[in-house]
Amino acid sequence: MKKNEKLSALIYTRYKSESACAKAMGWPRQRLNRITMGEKIPDIAELNLLANVLQVPLSQLLDVMTHKDEKLANLIYMKFKSESACAEAMGWETEHLKNIISGKEIPDVAEINVMSRTLQVSVGYLADIFLS
Repeated sequence: MKKNEKLSALIYTRYKSESACAKAMGWPRQRLNRITMGEKIPDIAELNLLANVLQVPLSQLLDVMTHKDEKLANLIYMKFKSESACAEAMGWETEHLKNIISGKEIPDVAEINVMSRTLQVSVGYLADIFLS
């Protein structure tokens, strides 16, 4: 795996080391290192804690953690662990959600609103994903 240099830089803007950041989070150094090395995808609780410790908005941390084209898929995974569970929560067919994630379909305003409520993110954040 390749180290996430953007995440490391963000950590080092606030802390002298990953160990110091991990300690502030109440984690062993290895747990944070697995995230910075891309060996572990953090869940939403871990991301919220990391954002709080780094004193940055969750949206900024997500920008650092993912490429634009991965944001929606990662957000779905963090909240629901699968596309099918997320699609079910939105009342959609799984294939429709997969097409939106892959860029084969562009969601309309009503669908973006459903996604916003279901994924608990702002409409603006989703618009940024789709417009980037």
